[in-house]
Amino acid sequence: MTGRLHRLAVAVYARLSERTRLRLLRLVVPTYTVGAICVVRRDGGELLLVRQSYRPDWTFVGGSLDRHEAPADAGRREAVEEIGVAIEVTGPPAVVTYPDRRDLHLVYPARLVDESSVPRAVPPEILEVGWFAPDALPALHREARRALETLRAAGAAV
Repeated sequence: MTGRLHRLAVAVYARLSERTRLRLLRLVVPTYTVGAICVVRRDGGELLLVRQSYRPDWTFVGGSLDRHEAPADAGRREAVEEIGVAIEVTGPPAVVTYPDRRDLHLVYPARLVDESSVPRAVPPEILEVGWFAPDALPALHREARRALETLRAAGAAV
């Protein structure tokens, strides 16, 4: 775009209402799917993993955000839906992006609200739930591996 045409486009854009600018932006900017992943750790250091019915390897609790839902709220909601227990986020998220799939995950360190609660598989989505020592993890789904690596690189205690 030439400099003159670019200036004209910016001038027209500036005169549009905020609502119209947002609609226009959503038409031309690629959209992403956003999800929240919670790496739940208990006091002894073990990590909570789930095995989903549609993936062969283990992963962390999480899922896609509902419309207008905050990412941390989505992580907490997914924990109740998938394993039947309440969790709390214990730190800021690390961000994992998959530009080729237009996918973005916010990865939160978390813990159980009540250490005595027992996570359980909530069918049909979850087949198994288990606690694993960080040095004895089962085969992890590639998204879970990347989420864990990203959270660790961000300095979270996992």
